Amino acid sequence: MMRKIPVGKTISEAYGYAFGQFPANLGITWLPLALLFGAAVVLFPHYLEAVRGMADAFKSLHPGAGDNDATMAQVGAANANMSRFAYLFVILEVLFLTQIALGMTRRALGLDRGPVFFYVSIGTPYWRLVGAYFIMFVLQYVVFFVVFFAGLMIGGVIALAVGLGSGNATIENDPALLAFAIIGVVVLLIACLFAAAYFLVRLTFLLTPSIVAEDKFALFRSWELTAGNFWRIFVIGLAVIGPVAILGLVLEGALLSTLWPDISHLLSSPNAAGDPRAVMQVSANMTARMADVFTHYWYVLAAIYLLLSTVTYGLAMGAAASAYRSQTEAA
Repeated sequence: MMRKIPVGKTISEAYGYAFGQFPANLGITWLPLALLFGAAVVLFPHYLEAVRGMADAFKSLHPGAGDNDATMAQVGAANANMSRFAYLFVILEVLFLTQIALGMTRRALGLDRGPVFFYVSIGTPYWRLVGAYFIMFVLQYVVFFVVFFAGLMIGGVIALAVGLGSGNATIENDPALLAFAIIGVVVLLIACLFAAAYFLVRLTFLLTPSIVAEDKFALFRSWELTAGNFWRIFVIGLAVIGPVAILGLVLEGALLSTLWPDISHLLSSPNAAGDPRAVMQVSANMTARMADVFTHYWYVLAAIYLLLSTVTYGLAMGAAASAYRSQTEAA
C-alpha cells in the first residue's frame, strides 16, 4: 500500500534541520566549496582564454567568402577547449558537492552527531553516491533530449496531418492552421517536458537518503518510495527550495546587471544580433567582465555562496531525509 509523504511535517523538519543544525552544516559545507572555488580560480582563466580565442576567430570570418576553412578550424579548437574546461569543472563539482550531500544526509538521518569542523569521506557510500549522481546527470540530459525531439517529431506529424486534412499539402499559406499547429506543438512539448520532470523527480527525490541509509546502490529505490506522491513532492519543493531559489535569482540578477552595457550594445547595434562575430565578441566581453567582478569581489561572492549553499543543502537534504523516514519507518 502506498504511503503518503506528510507535506507539513516534511517542510517543518526541513527548515528545523537547515537552521537548527546550521553550525554543523557549515562545517560540512565549507571545505568542499573551498576546493571547488579553488578549481574555479584555476580553470576559469583557461576558459576565458578559450572564449577570447573563439571571439578572435569569429572576427576573421568573412560572410560569403570561400576561405573560411582555417578560421572555422580555429573556432572548433576554441570550442573544444571551452567544452573541456567546462566538463572538467562539472566533474569536480559533482565530486565536491557529493561530500556535502553525504555529510548532511547522514546527519539529517541521525547517523552522525556532535560538532563538525570539516567533513571528508572517501569510503564506499561516497563513491556510490558519486556514481548515482553521474548516472542521473547523464540520464537527465538523455531524457530531456529524447522527449524534446519526440515532441517535435509528433508535433510535425500533427501539423502535416492538419494541413493534409484541410486539403493542403502545406500549411504555410493558412495562418489559422499554422497557429493551430504551433499551439499543438507547444502543448505537446510542455506535456513531454512535464513527463520528463515527473520521471526525474520520482527517481531522484529520495535517491540520496536511500543510498546512505540502506548502504547499497539503491538507484531505483526512490521511484518505489515516491509512488503516488509526485504532487506532494512538488509542494514540498516549492516550499523548501522556492524561497532560496528566488533569493539566488535576485543575487544573480544583481551580478548580471554589471553585464548590461554589453548586452544593450548588442541589442542596439543594427543586425548585430544576427552577426556571429558580434555575438561572440559580446560573449567574450561579458565573460571578461564577469572575471573582473569575481577578481575584485571574490570574498563577498564566496561568503554569499557559502551561506546560501549551506542553507539550500540543509533544506534539500533535510526534506529528503524526513520524507524517507516517513516512507520506511514502521507505522
